[in-house]
Amino acid sequence: FLCDAEALNTCRRPPSSYSIDLTVKMIQRRRFRLMHAAICLVACFVSACMGQIPGTSTPLEPEMDTCSGAKGPMEVRKAADDGFLRAYSGNLRDKSVDTIPGISSCGVQISQPGVWYYFIGTGRRVRLSTCDSSAPNDVTRTQVKASISVFSGGCNSLVCEGGSSQSDYDCAFRQSSNPWITVATAYDMETERNKRYSVLVQGAAGDAYLTVREMNQPQNDFCDTAIGPIRRDRTRMDGISVDASLQTIPICGQGQQNLYPGVWYQVMGTGDDITVGACTVDNSNGYEITVYHAANCNNLQCANFERKTIAAENVPSEDCSYGANLVRRPMYAATFKSNDLDRYYVLVTSNAVTSAQGKPTSEFRFYVDDGKDGQGGSGGAASIEFRGTGGGGGGSNNDDGTNDSDDGSGGKKNIEPNGLAALSTIAVSILSIAFVLDVVRRQ
Repeated sequence: FLCDAEALNTCRRPPSSYSIDLTVKMIQRRRFRLMHAAICLVACFVSACMGQIPGTSTPLEPEMDTCSGAKGPMEVRKAADDGFLRAYSGNLRDKSVDTIPGISSCGVQISQPGVWYYFIGTGRRVRLSTCDSSAPNDVTRTQVKASISVFSGGCNSLVCEGGSSQSDYDCAFRQSSNPWITVATAYDMETERNKRYSVLVQGAAGDAYLTVREMNQPQNDFCDTAIGPIRRDRTRMDGISVDASLQTIPICGQGQQNLYPGVWYQVMGTGDDITVGACTVDNSNGYEITVYHAANCNNLQCANFERKTIAAENVPSEDCSYGANLVRRPMYAATFKSNDLDRYYVLVTSNAVTSAQGKPTSEFRFYVDDGKDGQGGSGGAASIEFRGTGGGGGGSNNDDGTNDSDDGSGGKKNIEPNGLAALSTIAVSILSIAFVLDVVRRQ
């Protein structure tokens, strides 16, 4: 509000080109008081650093319509950080459909208007998502269902890394409850440390907000990393499906793909019936328990099992009671006839329609019961060697047993060049103000 239109237009140019120019304009016109001149000059420089025009609340965003105008670097939230996850805005209105030499699709077809972002890899697995978790719990600022494509290399020689239009199952913003659908899209990928990744978000006209964070991928995310063999004496196993992968294996007996992410366990047969089950405080609609019979994950066959829901009052209180008030939850289970010493794989996925958290992923408790306190069959509990922790895991374990929690170079550290630019801008501001004071004093 202190700077006129011409001064504001001058502010839009790079700081190195407008600092002295703007100062001279203000002195020549003599329309600014000394204090106003100093405030206006500082406002212009700070606004250039922060990406805003003085006197408005509208960010001066990069063009974003091309790879070279990508917004970034985006802040990559660390896996161990549960704090604020920054969302970066993108306006898909009046944008063009990108033409990338030699690439017509990258995970999805490149056929809709898009906006560009970029981030720097940390050496960890990350999730890109249009779930705007910084918005209020009942509203998301993302308005359109978008698709995400990721590229490496320079803007003139892009290489497709992958992409997706898959829902973000860890996003609490849902469009419908039966089945659960969200407006948010997610794409999970491994990254190389210090490598630049360009991100194209496509969609219909509207606003899309993009986030990027390191994942805490469960260690039993896939069949070949299934935890177990699990003790069969109702020993409690703490599990989690947050950040798990969408399971593409068919649901036994239903002839359809699994709808939601899931995690895996192993159980050894006894020659008699075995019951496996899960319960949680969050997911009021429970889990889909699927049992497969196989020596390994390469030849999974549906076992002969029966799904059932055990009412909360019939579940031992110590198994599925939560909180200080010991709120009891039902157990979602499957019982199957097993062969002695045969291996069985158990997939636990959400059967969520709605949940207290508004999403189909959550923490849960997992139990295995052979009805004989774990001593059933010829391989009783005492002979089972348990491996795994049952929890989620935020990083890979090294051979020495330590957790690989290397920060990488993503996140706020990637913004160091902008930090240097900000310091330079402040320095120029101080010099320019000094120049104003000197000229006014001489007048």
